[in-house]
Amino acid sequence: MYMENNNYNINIDDIMSEFSTTFPQSSQEKPKQQSVSGREVKSSNAAYSENKAKNAASSSKRASDSELSKMWDEVSSYERRKKTEQKTMRQGTVKEKNSDYIDTRAVPEKKVREKRRTDNTDNDRSPMKTRGVDYKRILSVVFSLGLIICLVWGLFNINPYKSSSSSSQKPVATPVAAAVQTTQTTVPADTAAQNETAESSDVPSDEEASVEEVVYTPKYTLAEGQMAPKPNSSCYGQVSVNDASKVLEVIQQARDIGLLKEDETIAFNPSAQFNTGSYYQDIMYYFDETILTICWKEIIEGSTVTFCETKIADGSQIRMEVYGDIYDENDNSYLQQMALANNSVVAMNSDKCKARGDGILVYERTLYKYNENTYAGALKRYNCLDNCLVKGNGDFIFTKRLEEMTTDEMNQFIADNDVIFSISFGPLLIENGEMVYGYNPGDDNYIEYAFGETEKPYSRCGMGQIDERHYLYCSLNHSDEQEARWTMRDFANHMYAKGVFKNFYALDGGQTAELVINDTIYNHIDYGAERYTSNCIYFATAIPDGG
Repeated sequence: MYMENNNYNINIDDIMSEFSTTFPQSSQEKPKQQSVSGREVKSSNAAYSENKAKNAASSSKRASDSELSKMWDEVSSYERRKKTEQKTMRQGTVKEKNSDYIDTRAVPEKKVREKRRTDNTDNDRSPMKTRGVDYKRILSVVFSLGLIICLVWGLFNINPYKSSSSSSQKPVATPVAAAVQTTQTTVPADTAAQNETAESSDVPSDEEASVEEVVYTPKYTLAEGQMAPKPNSSCYGQVSVNDASKVLEVIQQARDIGLLKEDETIAFNPSAQFNTGSYYQDIMYYFDETILTICWKEIIEGSTVTFCETKIADGSQIRMEVYGDIYDENDNSYLQQMALANNSVVAMNSDKCKARGDGILVYERTLYKYNENTYAGALKRYNCLDNCLVKGNGDFIFTKRLEEMTTDEMNQFIADNDVIFSISFGPLLIENGEMVYGYNPGDDNYIEYAFGETEKPYSRCGMGQIDERHYLYCSLNHSDEQEARWTMRDFANHMYAKGVFKNFYALDGGQTAELVINDTIYNHIDYGAERYTSNCIYFATAIPDGG
């Protein structure tokens, strides 16, 4: 066998033949030692010659062993180099297949670490890079753009001259949960032009900077068509008329949380002359952070008048219920049943005891009744009455008798004013704090009001606004010892004398007039029995069930 390398030409067969000649198998046996005990020793010359020959043979053997060892070393070195070359060839193949291969023998350790760190950063399996998309770079660009947009918005929208709203917030009382408060700037009308100029230059006017008030912002609201939450029974309370001043503590709690403004007028007066005779009732109230309602009976010129004062946090808490959602004279129910079915805190009668074709009907923002046929003379069915319309924010607005609108115009009026529902009875007695009842039989153009027998002494009922989302209902009912009989003008004069109304509107009186609180009929109903009615007004809490 013959092997060739760059530095070696070796014939393996020649090496093996010489090895066999030099080291026969028998040569590996150990020579026997001669015994010198009790025998003659050969002559010293013969012994010396023999030993010299043996030493020469031994030296020759050692030389042969050394030469053979070198030859085997060369063979072993060749085999090791051969294996190293084969391994290097295999590694070269792997290197071609895997670009991440690093020959650490040829690259300094520092460069190897740098290459591995670079490879780990660019590795396709990195969570921020997939299929060639560098998500880190994309997120960096998006973040930078968002920061630029925020800075630009702040530059054009933040006015450094305006004061912070937090500085004008009032402390929150502990008896009930805190309500959110914000500030609102109001501008007098006669300084509008000046303020427009000031706003354009981002410098507020003196008037704008000085007129700033705390505005109550409700935490809760009720969606239209949503069933109202159940009242919390623990929020109801009642006190004897002898302890009427205790109600002021509840009123103060409502002020502390911002439900009532500090300077807001209250109709309830603990010094009033309360009814202590027949049909006596304790003062009853309900209070949570979204509603305050107080019911009491007061004597006015010998007649018992039932009052219900209510303040709500959001306009969605004043509601109307049309029984069965069908306005028809044959679909009626008792008010007490409707109040319970709708989870009302307090409920009262609305317009007519039975559905009629006069006036208008708006319910859940929809105009259901608008009859343009003639009622009498110049009056049409829709405008023979003053109509009260309740807006989404809880405010009352009115259409007056003889005002003319087509159906399309009325629909536009409803949309423009965000009207939720309407009440059709009347007349309107007080508007913008002024008496507006003007139906005098002696006038040349006098036409008696369509409903209510206004010129006859009768049981009366009505409802009005004291302030934003602040209402007062009253009912004057017949009783055994105190016959409540007022004409509509008497009624208007007495309500105007209270001095609290922003506006006041008459409702259906007599046996229809009814007030229900905590599922209890509070006022005395004419003839002592409830009357069927087609609809009602009620107030609800806005705190969710279990809240």
